[in-house]
Amino acid sequence: RSFPCPLAAYGCQLIASSKNEWKRHVGTQHIKISFWRCDLCTTTIDSDDNRTVYHNHFNRKVFFTQHLLCMHGAPTHHPSLDPTKYLVTEENIAQHQQRCHQTIPDTPPQSSCLFCYRIFTGPASWEERMEHVGRHLE
Repeated sequence: RSFPCPLAAYGCQLIASSKNEWKRHVGTQHIKISFWRCDLCTTTIDSDDNRTVYHNHFNRKVFFTQHLLCMHGAPTHHPSLDPTKYLVTEENIAQHQQRCHQTIPDTPPQSSCLFCYRIFTGPASWEERMEHVGRHLE
């Protein structure tokens, strides 16, 4: 089975091999329902527009965790270094993950199926829609 990105008409070339991979792709690459913003990294300001601030965002928890360990954690190849001198440790990594996780307040309030005329509305409509469209693709 193949699950093409619903935004293929706009240039996205992804063809997922499973419904879960397809749902994760849409939710992390196009809709951005949640993400992790590293608050340990310094922000940068656009040189052409001082109102535009850039943050270090990660669309998946695993990528954010790797960033925390590599950029803010104690180096693993130097066991003589004191890990308490680093911001991220094995003991507090879950706190960083939880603190930095951002979600949008609401998913899209209304959406429609790509294959039939069904309309989805309400608080749980986005997940219902994704499951429904995924069943068409299966």
